[in-house]
Amino acid sequence: MRNVKYTRVEGYFSPPSAGSPGPYLAVRIQYKGRALDTYALVDSGCDISTFHTDFATILGIDLANVVPSKTIGIGGVARVFPFDVNLVVLGITLPARVNFCETCPKAFGLLGRQDFFRAFHIGFDEKASQLLLYPTLGAS
Repeated sequence: MRNVKYTRVEGYFSPPSAGSPGPYLAVRIQYKGRALDTYALVDSGCDISTFHTDFATILGIDLANVVPSKTIGIGGVARVFPFDVNLVVLGITLPARVNFCETCPKAFGLLGRQDFFRAFHIGFDEKASQLLLYPTLGAS
């Protein structure tokens, strides 16, 4: 068993139009010299980070040439468009394959296990309403 000494603690908050406070982080999505600043919910139930298709349009990504796939979540089956971008979270840039989805909220995205959770050890302190983080990129 490994003990994690978290180096960063972020209090839960509610981004504009998101509703109740939760483990949200500011995120920059980058693609070919364009960037979009938004928020994303750290979601341990989400396999792949997901953002609304409007975000792809703002970044200049043409989803017409992307073969859609389907995913199943709490909202049922949704059509998603996988695409490779960079995510900048807490000053760390990580390449990520994200899904753009028409039914994802426009107010925030979701940070999933396949990319974000591989770049950080994550802890949730629900009693204190805190997100606990330790970057693992470059760590053994």
